[in-house]
Amino acid sequence: MSKDTAAPAITFEKCTVIVLDVAGTTSSNSFIKDTLSPYVTKQGEEFLKEKWEDETVKAAVKQLKDDISDAEGAFKLLKELTEKEDSNEGLKTLQGLICKKGYESGDLKGHVFADVPAALESWSKARKVAIYSTGSVESQKQLFSHTVEGDLSKHISKYFDQSTGSKTESSSYEKVAKELETKAEEVLFITDSAEEGKAAKTAGMHVALVKREGNESLPEDAAKEFTVISSFKEISFENPSKRKNIEESAPAEVRSSKSRRHK
Repeated sequence: MSKDTAAPAITFEKCTVIVLDVAGTTSSNSFIKDTLSPYVTKQGEEFLKEKWEDETVKAAVKQLKDDISDAEGAFKLLKELTEKEDSNEGLKTLQGLICKKGYESGDLKGHVFADVPAALESWSKARKVAIYSTGSVESQKQLFSHTVEGDLSKHISKYFDQSTGSKTESSSYEKVAKELETKAEEVLFITDSAEEGKAAKTAGMHVALVKREGNESLPEDAAKEFTVISSFKEISFENPSKRKNIEESAPAEVRSSKSRRHK
């Protein structure tokens, strides 16, 4: 296959819902690590002091650690856990709230890979598209509402975060399917994590693992267990042989008309 030849499309004809991971799948890991995390540590202390009496902030801080009594102590732990890339649910809530200000002011623009906007637009015309990330629902909404490619949130039907459950537990994906009012076997989950892929597959979902620039290498046996892609362009929901049969069964005058138009 030549360098300029597109990879053949991989068909998921039975899937009516697409669930997407974020970091390493729709957006680069470096955006999270090199843009969002530094923003959180830079703005976090001022935010916590300003919003210390806010009930949502109080609840999130309690999830960080039960005995934190002041904004300074909360920020110290927020900074430490952010730098460790911890997935504490309270931490993710606070990060989302802090970044919301940055998105709304224009200081932050969410990164998405080049193939994402067209895929979301195309897929959402006939299917539900949902997001499932360790980042809070609020942070997901802000990212997709303020991307470098504009507002993509109009293509997304539902958001899920860790309140649904761990992304490495099959029961979480069962809950996702139930919330989306569909059968697990009608869902395609796209992620860069083989561990998440295994959990989704156990729940009955179809899975595609995506290899993106900057991601960690997938396990050697991943290609044996999963469909592996490098771009959303490789995903198709229409069976090409079925389309060919439909075209061949069309009246001769229709086929002739199409042929003339394409000359």
